Amino acid sequence: MGADPSPRTARDALIYDLLGDVGRLHDEVKALPDKLAPIAGTITNAADRLETVAATTSDTFTKSAMVALKEAQTNIARHGVETADVMRRKLDADFLERKIELQRVQSNILETMQTAVRRANLRTAIVSSLTTGVTVALIAWFLR
Repeated sequence: MGADPSPRTARDALIYDLLGDVGRLHDEVKALPDKLAPIAGTITNAADRLETVAATTSDTFTKSAMVALKEAQTNIARHGVETADVMRRKLDADFLERKIELQRVQSNILETMQTAVRRANLRTAIVSSLTTGVTVALIAWFLR
């Protein structure tokens, strides 16, 4: 198909303008994956940081529980059996609180990671759908 240097009718001018718009739209849609790549990297980095925080938090809670246990053992040796029962209850309550807090933090981290993955999947699906739709529309238009 040869390109006319200038349109002969208003219809030709509108078609040329439309083809230019479709071409620009097609170029923009094809550029979307490159533009979204840094976002995927950011999401991956955030997920890695969240995993590190989760591991560090878990270690911190475990160490804290061990310190509390050692303190309880020391107090038991000093104050006898009555104190042992009080300290055991306090230790159990403290450990349960720390376990609940750890589960809450891990749940928040998991939810954040799931949300990031869902957003990344949605962006990928949109880009794929737009690219396919524009390509099919262009082929259909040229074949009519």
